[in-house]
Amino acid sequence: MKRIIIIEFVIFTVVWGQTPCTVSKTKQVGECMFISNCPEVLKTFKESGEMPTICDRVLRTICCPLKTTTTSTTTTTTTHSPIRISVKKCKEYGQLVYEKKIVNSSIIGEPSVVKMISKCNHESVPLIVGGEDAKDGEFPHMALIGFGDGNRMEDYQCGGSMISEQWILSAAHCVSTGGLTANFAKVGNVVRGRDTLNSWTYKIIQRIPHPNYNSRFADDDIALFKLEKPAQLNVHVIPICLPDKELLTTKSAIASGYGRTGFADDVSEKLMKVIIEYFKPADCNEAFADNTKLSNNQINWDKMVCAGSHNKTGDTCNGDSGGPLQIYHSDVYCMYKIIGITSFGHAYCGFPGVPAIYTKVYHYLDWIESIVWPNQ
Repeated sequence: MKRIIIIEFVIFTVVWGQTPCTVSKTKQVGECMFISNCPEVLKTFKESGEMPTICDRVLRTICCPLKTTTTSTTTTTTTHSPIRISVKKCKEYGQLVYEKKIVNSSIIGEPSVVKMISKCNHESVPLIVGGEDAKDGEFPHMALIGFGDGNRMEDYQCGGSMISEQWILSAAHCVSTGGLTANFAKVGNVVRGRDTLNSWTYKIIQRIPHPNYNSRFADDDIALFKLEKPAQLNVHVIPICLPDKELLTTKSAIASGYGRTGFADDVSEKLMKVIIEYFKPADCNEAFADNTKLSNNQINWDKMVCAGSHNKTGDTCNGDSGGPLQIYHSDVYCMYKIIGITSFGHAYCGFPGVPAIYTKVYHYLDWIESIVWPNQ
């Protein structure tokens, strides 16, 4: 019984997009939200017991009037700055971690109640190279990118992240490899080389590398893959959230992928995860001082993230390219935010003190949104 109460609390603290409404008593223009987010209405309710205007009884949202300021000649309504479409979609996709369950009342005549049951698979603290197997459903945005005819285990050489029903975010150098083009994407509870009960394969029909990408260098190593049809979203397939700010205030992040488990090892059959730490500019510049993938032998800190392990074997490796570097979402329950895309590293991956380079997703947010949600 205690767990059900906790689940109900979590689902109803998720903030929904701005939905206009009208306060029935005063005819003021307002927005639908939870009463805890509307101090004015909450105070009135606590002091006088006056019921607010209800927007949605199931979601328990109320109509919160917009604040107004009055001068001698005009009345101005305070409005909020525009919310990015990717932020709105993040909150929408966040609802996919719940399954609806109709619970019949034990009291005759009482209506049935709809319960939202959490199917979150990454509530535990997570412990790729030096990592461990990911649990089924732990990274429901993860995609495996296939080349050629997609019939062999080795045909799947890159990773990616679902960011909408029909688009996957990956690395530009994953558009083609060895003369083969990215043709397929596996999503869901994926095991390399075979299908599972909760995995699905989609054909890739469009590949869009960033227009400034040059295969000689790692700058702008980012691409979008469009699926032949929208994927069926469920608790096993949920797009990841895009960042709404730099997101480098945390000290570490989680990398996930199907790449080699060491520089001399085979690629992984199962999805792996590992916690890695950000490297300081001086340390990273020293590690990549002679790397030919960097134009002008310089790391572009506006476009790149440098991360790895300082004192243990934690890293991404060959085959992890295009996969996500992510952190837990602090505002939307059971969701991740993608910080980076695995771009390149050293041949001897997994050695302590040797970081890898990730494309910084936030820098490309406008470009991504213009393609994935062009009319929104």
